[in-house]
Formats: sequence, structure tokens, C-alpha cells
Amino acid sequence: MEIFFTGLPLSVKESEFSVAFANCIHGAEFANFSPSGLPSNFKINIWPTRRRGPRSGSGQMGTIILISVDLANHFLRLYGRQGPRSRSQLRFTLRQQQVHFERVKSVRPPPSADVVAFLKGHPWEHPEIGLERERRAEALDGDVLFTYLEFGWACRDGNFSAEWRTPTSSSRATLQFNDSRRELRLSWPDINADLGLPLARRAIVARYGSIEAITLPHRQTEADHSICLNLRTAPTYESEPSEDLEDLMASISLNKRQRRTRLRCLHDDFLEHAPYVSHCIRIMCSSRDELAKFRRMSGEAGLVKADLIDYERVERRLFSVSALSTCRGWIAGYGQHHWPVAFQLECLLRSGQMDALEIVRLHGFLTDTLRTHPVSFTANGLRTFASELRLLPWYTNHSDVQFETPLDCLKRTMLSMEMERQSGTELLPHDAALHIQKLTYTPTTFFLSGPEPEQSNRVLRRFVDNLDSFLRVTFTDNDKYNFHFDREVDVPSFVKMHVGQALRDGITVAGRHFKFLAYSSSALKEHSVWFVTPFNDASGMRHTAQSIRDGLGTFKKEIYCPARLGARMSQAFSATDPSVEVEEVIMLPDIPNGASGTDCMTDGIGTCSREFADEVWAVLEARRSKRKVNRKKRSNPPSAYQIRYQGAKGMISVDYKLEGSVICLRDSMIKFEDAISRELEIARSFDSPGRMYLNRPLVCLLEGLGIQKKVFLDLQSKALADIHMASSSMETAGKLLETHGLGTAFKLPSLFGSLHKLLTRNGAINNLIETDDFTQRVMDFAVNHMRRELKYRARIPVPDSWTLVGVVDVHKYLKPREIFVCIRPRDSRKALYLEGPILVTRSPVIHPGDVQMVHAIGEPPPDSPFIHEELQNCVVFSVNGSRSIGSMLGGGDYDGDLYNICPLLELHPPRTCEPATYPPAERHILPQPATIDDIADFVVEFINSDLLGVIATNHLLIADSTEEHIFHPDCLKLADLHSIAVDYPKSGKPVPHQAIPAPSQKKRPDWNGSELTENNNDHYRSNRALGELFRAITLDAVDEATAEARAQSRQLRAQQVRVPMSSRSVFEALAQQRQPPESGLSALVLPIRQFTEEHIELRFSSTVVSSIMHLYNKYCSDLLFICQDNVVSGSKTSQLTEEEVVAGTIVAKTHIARRRKEAISNAREQAARLVHGVQEELAGDDSCSSQAALLRSWTAWELSMVDADRFGSKSFGLVALLSIFDIVKQILDENASVTSRTRRRR
Repeated sequence: MEIFFTGLPLSVKESEFSVAFANCIHGAEFANFSPSGLPSNFKINIWPTRRRGPRSGSGQMGTIILISVDLANHFLRLYGRQGPRSRSQLRFTLRQQQVHFERVKSVRPPPSADVVAFLKGHPWEHPEIGLERERRAEALDGDVLFTYLEFGWACRDGNFSAEWRTPTSSSRATLQFNDSRRELRLSWPDINADLGLPLARRAIVARYGSIEAITLPHRQTEADHSICLNLRTAPTYESEPSEDLEDLMASISLNKRQRRTRLRCLHDDFLEHAPYVSHCIRIMCSSRDELAKFRRMSGEAGLVKADLIDYERVERRLFSVSALSTCRGWIAGYGQHHWPVAFQLECLLRSGQMDALEIVRLHGFLTDTLRTHPVSFTANGLRTFASELRLLPWYTNHSDVQFETPLDCLKRTMLSMEMERQSGTELLPHDAALHIQKLTYTPTTFFLSGPEPEQSNRVLRRFVDNLDSFLRVTFTDNDKYNFHFDREVDVPSFVKMHVGQALRDGITVAGRHFKFLAYSSSALKEHSVWFVTPFNDASGMRHTAQSIRDGLGTFKKEIYCPARLGARMSQAFSATDPSVEVEEVIMLPDIPNGASGTDCMTDGIGTCSREFADEVWAVLEARRSKRKVNRKKRSNPPSAYQIRYQGAKGMISVDYKLEGSVICLRDSMIKFEDAISRELEIARSFDSPGRMYLNRPLVCLLEGLGIQKKVFLDLQSKALADIHMASSSMETAGKLLETHGLGTAFKLPSLFGSLHKLLTRNGAINNLIETDDFTQRVMDFAVNHMRRELKYRARIPVPDSWTLVGVVDVHKYLKPREIFVCIRPRDSRKALYLEGPILVTRSPVIHPGDVQMVHAIGEPPPDSPFIHEELQNCVVFSVNGSRSIGSMLGGGDYDGDLYNICPLLELHPPRTCEPATYPPAERHILPQPATIDDIADFVVEFINSDLLGVIATNHLLIADSTEEHIFHPDCLKLADLHSIAVDYPKSGKPVPHQAIPAPSQKKRPDWNGSELTENNNDHYRSNRALGELFRAITLDAVDEATAEARAQSRQLRAQQVRVPMSSRSVFEALAQQRQPPESGLSALVLPIRQFTEEHIELRFSSTVVSSIMHLYNKYCSDLLFICQDNVVSGSKTSQLTEEEVVAGTIVAKTHIARRRKEAISNAREQAARLVHGVQEELAGDDSCSSQAALLRSWTAWELSMVDADRFGSKSFGLVALLSIFDIVKQILDENASVTSRTRRRR
């Protein structure tokens, strides 16, 4: 709609008028016309002054085009005049002169389609932003000319060793800044030998964020105009049509623009060098002026500030063909007889920590070590050496300082390892975990890690003595993120070539050739698969990838669908724990629905007897510990398990009517035939309820169904208030950490609770958090994590609401839409029964019908089956009705799906919608039986078409920016596509990228910005609930974590050069310690002495001190590995802080939160196993009494205080405290048991 205006002062330009008009229509009076917060756009047309008419008065006139008719009418009601002599309700004044508005009365042609499309797709922005964008684009426009570039190695003495140079120099080689894509682009013509024309240009592309350092010569000379780029990740290599080729194509009417092509490397002769030298590039500018131009443009682009350093260019041939051949040959030689050593050497070569010649120099020492020590000792020593190596200063050209060489560092590490070996110290691995080798396969190289503990699966347990023949491979781009669709680059073809070749031909590591084996369903989502190399088992039988697959079972039903066949094989690779042998299996029919009778009400769930469930729990509990620590039996055995049994998968729940040790399976659980093993595998046991949290998709959906923003803001305010009180006491802090799942590896919730009781009783100090810097930082980082989860995920705790596994009422007692819920927290005898209206959802939510209301029946009625079996910590759904509740919620079932159960009335929407229908997904079927190559092709296609996240994100963006919100047609279409994408791993039918609706607005809501681009002009202020929640929280712990990480890194380097404390010196220091300090953790020394002295006589034993000292050294070494192994930065020297590992978080910002989430999960798992191993060692073996174990734990605590300045000492002390409290409780239980038996005898 057009509005006519007159009286605009002659001196006012369009930009000034635009700002004034925008301030008006974007104000509070017009807020209802933009519920999303997107500033409505408009177009101003100021007529030339010669078009003045009788109504123009003394000013300018023209029209304003507005897309929203309602907004335009409302503006005219307030500011418009109805006739020439009428007055408006409000005055629109600019430079003290009123501007008049009225409806356009003359017949005018409608605005062009291009104008309308632009106004719909672009929210209004301040003219200054546009001017700044134009200025920045102009400043970054143009080329920096260079003559050649070199890839090389930043040497430890600060020099640059040139290892490969572009084949030819060219006057048309250019460096460009592409600001819209945030990348640096270096390209030069690639001359076609036959035509003599540059038909293509080779290019190196480095993302702005990947540039870690820029070095320029301090003393510029006529011969040196170089730029040295140090990259965190390897750049990408591309080929694009040259201008000559485009001209040629235009002359023959082939005007279609070609997408650029991804390359593995620049040239064939660079292929050997690329895996090792792609991170350091030296560019020779054509002149001093070009170098000055680069400096100016890099500052404009916001790159890291350049360092002015004079370094020497050398040619040391560190990665020459000869050097690499020698190094690889030596490593492959070890691989024949000492594979673990070869794996660690290959890991070092690929890590970027050592050059090939440095690794070759280790040969003599390692050969001597292997003559006198086991292979496992040498391999573990190399792995520890890799951690120590990262602490060595990189630039060692200071003549007055003597730095350790890598060989010296290895010798020192092996000496320390030898001392630990002689002491017999070895942390026990978790019983259900196996140590797995891992490989990350990128376009430029591959990286190795491990062996790392990982939950076992059926196949690995079968070949437990041959784990080093298996390799878990993850396919990523060079930045270790997933490959992403790019409209300008043909990424799918590159992935098909790059990943497909590895899957078909295999990967060679340290002389061993590994072939694609299979994958698990969860690993496929991370683009991870299993590889294996042929091996002989203990009996001499030969096993290959094909023979292992042949032994998994019979897959007759799925043999023509590669995706389904791969999914069925994946069951054998699901992470499970072994349990009991199944004696009796009863097959039951599935229960159909009451309408058509075709849909299944018991999809994926069977039953078992209570006796059988208790047997399984007893086995799992016994396996939790080989020794005495934590051996106390937990109450409340589960009522349900997620299982794998032969070719069956799903859930079993207790049926009180079953007698004996029996399990019942249904047809919907049987996926393939396998009768080899009768062992039941447990994927998950549900012995405690999970807390319910909101998330962004659920907030968006509930807001669309009528829940007001204030409800979400109140819940978040309560969460923030609880967080604010985190440091008020140790008890409060412990409960808060438990609520948010933090500090679990070090059991901080339990430890803080025990310390609170002790200190309250003792009266020494009230709150350790306020007096100890280390504990304060742990809580600061934990609080930062909580606030970040609230801000970027809307992960808001919902009080008195739970996340529970879904099971069914096999006795058909519940009516349609009735549920039964019994909540019984772990180690609690008190039960809570839910009654009344309940909101039930299942993640992920996307369709308006993914939220449903049901009725909970409360306490078990006398005539109900729940009197006999409460099925605690499960939500029991009815099998009566026309459709199962699970299938209504995003097409869920009962094979282990978790459901959110919310009694909170404030979150019950005023309306609900019909659930979506989810017809069976169409499968990709082959005319012939699928082979492993067909499954490999599916994996490649899955990597290229893994669009579930894109669909979910676009749904949120479109809902936020449109008036229809979640009911916008594009949102409903995305909900349908989401269902197809969820089924894709089993159907093989992907969602075409072009079928996914994209947001019409180019600007994104502020809550969608990454942590690194907050307050960017490319985002608008969202008025939806997600926007309000996002802006209510600030984060400020990053700088503190960064400073502490640097301090700890300096501390570790200082430890390398100091003489380590011997067992004797430690014993003397402990014996001489008298009055402890009165601040920090040291203030606990006296209370802990008094507490421990109530149960044992305190004394230091040289034997115990020696044993604990070696355990302490081992702990600190393993903790350092965890800190270095789980960083989100690509820097060689970056590491986590000790406090981050203890809190269970990573503070560093990242633009892809998923990577940090995976790193946090991995660090937590590693830390939990480390803590468990230390506690096992402190508890001693079965011959060690509880009193002796307490003495060992107290000695460990005292040792951590004596060596308090060492990295790892603080957290080691926390583990020792954990053991002290656990063992004291065990002693008290033993005493109570003895007293009870004595009384019974009397």
C-alpha cells in the first residue's frame, strides 16, 4: 500500500526521513504489527521538485510503499489527514516542520514485483549500517598481487622451512578478501598444456577464524615482501573456471555458471606433503605496496593483528619424499610386531607436534626401550610423551636458555613411567569399557587418538583380545566439523569422491590396511563408522570385515534396501553392557489399536518377570566395581530396560504375572535372525527419573499454542535466581550442580553435601566456595555453563516435571489417554504418584500436534495392576484407543523413547492440535541384493544429505519471523520433511536440499547468532519468547577461563624443568607438616584430620606414601591428557583448565556448539573413568581392610596439600576426599552390621 506525503522540508535527505519514519512505525504504537520484532521495511520515493503540485506547500512530496496494509491504515489513522483542511490525531514533525500524510487517491500502478519481494525479504535497517557495509566492501575490494607461495613448517627455532612451492610464478596470482563468506582466497591461473590457456584457477581458501597468526618481516627489504599465515586448520583447495573459459563458454552460448570444485590438494606432487605442511603458508607479495595493501585490508577484515618478526627462510626438507619414506617405513616396521607403538608414532606424525626427521631421531631410543620393556609400556609412554610435548616452548632461539629437545622429553617421560611401573600403579579401566583406537578422516589428512575407553558392544566383546584391529573412523571437513552444503562449491561430488574412496578402498594406518566394516545408528549421526583390519584370533581363525558381517545374523527381509540392511547390522554395534543368559523366551503378539487394527500399540516393547529384572540388576550392580569402593547396593531396581537380544531390540518392562526367570518378546522387536548368543545386552537401565528441561523448539511450539512469554521468562528467572544463590553454601551449590548435571565425574553434588555437614558440625568454616579460589572458579565455570545453556538453548529446568521412558499397560487397565506415573528417586523409598492433567511431549518437537494432553490416574487403585508392580520411573501409556500416544508425538514408539511429563499448569496450552500422521517411509530399494559397497554408497549419501538440523533450524527461523508462527505453511511443510529426515537412516530416501523451505528474511533473529557474532548487524531483535529469554542473560566467564588456562600452561612448563619430588622428600614433607593454613582447601586439613581420626590412627607409612605418590603422578598425567584432548580450539598449545574438567564444562566460545557439546561429553566420560580408577586404587584390593583404605585416602589428601602448587593437585585432593567420605560410611555400615548381629545372637 502507498501513502502520499507532503511538506517534507527541502533540506531533508531521504536517509534522514527514512530514520524518522522508521522510528515512528517501529515504536510501541505499532508493536502488534510485528510480533516477531522484525522491523517492517518500506520504500520512500521523493518526487523531483519539478513535480510539485498545489498540495506540496513549501516542502518535498512523494510516496511511501508499505507491505502491510493493516500497518499503513493504522499509521494513517494516527498521522494521516482525511481531507485538505482536516488535522491528524498526531503530528509528524521533522526539523520543526510538520509532514502531512494521506491515502493515495489517484490511480497508480502497483509497486513492481521486485520491490515487493525485496521489502518482504529484507527488514528495514538504518542507513548508516548500509553505508558502513558499502564502505567496508569498498575497502576490501581489490586484489593483493603475489608472485608465489610456499607451504612449510614453523620450526622450533622460529624459522620457516619451505617444503613445497607453487610450480610457477604468475603475474595474475591474487589474494582476495571475501567478506560475505569470511574467507581469504589465494588463486592463480592453471595453464592447460594442450590449449596454452588458463582454463581454470587453482585456489587456496582459508576462513578468517582459522587464521591463528600472521607474521610479517620486521625489516622489510626489496627482496622480502612476505606474509606468513599460521592456520589452526588446513585450508580448502579449489578449482574454478577462469575468465578465459567463461568467455569461451559465453561465445558458444553456455552461460550457466559453474560451481567451484573441491580438491584434495593443489597438485599431484603436493599430495605427499599436504597432510603435514598445510597449516603454514608463506606468500611473497609482488611489491612492498602490495604488502602494505594486505596489512590495511587484513585490519579492515578484523583478522588477528600481524606480528612483525624477522625470521629466516630455510629449506630443511623436513617432509621431503625421502624423509617421509624413511619415517613411514620405520613406523610400518613397528606395525608388524609392535602395533600399539606404531599407532602412537603415526599419531605423533599426524598431530603437527613433530616433523618427520624429529620422529626418526626417536628410533634408536625406542628400539632400546622395546628390548627391555613391554610393548604396552612403550606405547603408553609415547602417548604421555605427546602430552608433554605440547608443553615444550615452540620458539627456542634464545641463546641464554637451554630448552629440552623432543628426544630429551621422551627420555624424561619414559623414566617417570618406569618409576610408576615399578610401583605397580595402574588405574583400573571401567569393566564395561573397552579401549578403542579412533581416526578422524579429513580431506587433507587424518588424525589419530586413543586408545580411549568406550562402552562396549556385541562385536567388540566377541573380539576383546583383538581390539587393536578395529578403528572407529569419523569423516569431517578440515575444521573437524561436518561437511556443509555450499551453493558456490560442489561439495557433494567431493564427498562422494573423498569419503567414498576411503569406504570402498580402505585406509592405511602405520602399515596396516583397514576396511569398512559397519556402523551403529548413533555413530552414523556423527558420520562415524567402524573399520577393521584382518586378524587371527587366539584359536588361529582368520577374521575379515566380511566374515565378521557374515557372523552377525541373517538379514533376509532387508537385503534389497542398503540403508535398512546397514541399520540392522548396526544393532550389533550399539553400545551395551552384557548381563545374564536368557533361559526362557516367550513370543507374544503385538496389541493392535482399537480402530483399524493395523497400527501397533506395543511397538518395540516386551515384558519380563520381576525375578528376571532383579537378576539383571544384580549383575549390573556387581559389575559397577571390582573392588570395594562404591560397592554398596543401590535400592529401587529398575522396572524397565532397553535391550538387545540376538536379532531383537527394544524395551522390556516388568509384568507381575510372569513367574520364574522369563522374558517375553513381540514381533515388532524382531529385526533379524540370530541365534548365536543367549546373552541379554543392556543398552540402558531406568533406575532413576530424569529432570525435564525446556528447549528452543518446545518453547517455540508452546508459544504458538498460546503460552504467554511471561511464563517462560518466570521459569528462567527462577532458574537464574537459583544459580545466583549457587555460592551461598556448599549444600546449595551441590543441589544446583545436580539439577544441571554438572560435576558428575568428581561427584561434586555428593562431595559438597558431605563437606557441608562436616563443616557445619565442626564449625571451622561455613562456605569453602567463598574462601578457596579453586572451588570458586569451579563454581564460576559451572554457573557460566548453566547460563550459557539457558541463553543459547533455552534449557530451562521445569519444576516437578520429569523425562521418563515410555512403557505400556499390557493388562489393558488404563483408558484411552490415561497414564500412570510413579516417581521414585534413586535411594529413596518415598514414591510420588502424578494425578490430573499432564502435558506430554517427546523430543524433537516440530509439528503443532507434537504436544498432547493426557490424564494421570494418581495412586494405584486397588483393582489396578499397579498395586502389584508400580513400574517406577516410567510413564505407562494405555493400549486402548484408536492410536498410541507415542505415535502421536513425532511418530514415537516404545523401544526406548523418552517422554517429557509436565504437570505444571502454567505450561498447559489453551489449545492442542491434531497430531500429524506418519505413514511408513518410502524405502530406496535395489533390484538386486545390497552389498557392502551399496551400504558404503548410502553412508556417503547420508553425509551429503544429513539435513535434520537444517530443517529444525529453518522451522524456528520461519516461525519467529512470520505472523502465522508455527502454523505458517512453510513450517508445516518442514514438519513433514522432518519426519522423512528422521526416517532417512533406515529408509535411504533423503530430503532433497531444494525441497527445504528457507526463511524469506535474510536477517536472522538475535537469538540465532553464534557466540562469536553477538550483536551483529545481520540479526534483528526478536520479540518472540526466544528473543526475550536470550537477551535476559549475559555471560562473562570466558576471559577468566582463558587467563587461568594460560596460567596453568605456564605452571606445567615450570614443572617440566623442576626436579620432581621423590617419595622420600614427600614423606619428610608430610611428617614435618604441622599447623595447616587457614584459607582455601588447606583450611580443610584440620577438620579432615579430626574426622578421619575418629576411625583410625593417623600415621604416615613410607610404603603407602610411595604408592600414593606414583598414583598421584599417574593421575596428573592422565588429567593433562584429558585437558589437551578435548579442546574446541585448533591451537597447538590450547588446553582446558583443571577447573573446567572438574565442573564438567568447556568455557571457550565456538560458532558450532555441537562440537563443544561432544568435547564436554568426552571429557566427562574420561574424567569419570579416571576418578573411578583412582578411587579403586585408594580402596585397595580385597585383602585391604576399610581402615587401611581410609589411611591410604587420607594420605592422598595430605599429599595433595603438600604439593598444592602442582597442576592436578587440587582435583586429586577432591578425589581423595570422596574416598574418605565413602570409606567412613562403609566403616559405619560395617560397625552397624556387627552390632546388629551381636544383638540378634543375644
